[in-house]
Amino acid sequence: MSLQCGIPAKTAVPCRCRAICNACRRRVALAAGREISMAVGLLMARFQSDRDTAFDVLRDHARSRRRKINEIAEDLLKAEETLNAFKQAFAERGRPKG
Repeated sequence: MSLQCGIPAKTAVPCRCRAICNACRRRVALAAGREISMAVGLLMARFQSDRDTAFDVLRDHARSRRRKINEIAEDLLKAEETLNAFKQAFAERGRPKG
């Protein structure tokens, strides 16, 4: 995905125009917020927890590894996508789901 000024969303490098730069920062923040929200929802479903507990666990996990919470959220979503690909492969082979 590219931002309004053409900078890839993942890089978050500021552009020359201040107005566009503010728009870039907002979009990057919103994208990170969506990933965090999706990761929290994933944790809620997987571990049958409430939103606050799932967020606290995600935040604590990021802090203990000295990483940004959105990086951990992104890793979690990528891992879930990978597992879903395996689940589909097993389903195509006629194996029991589990």
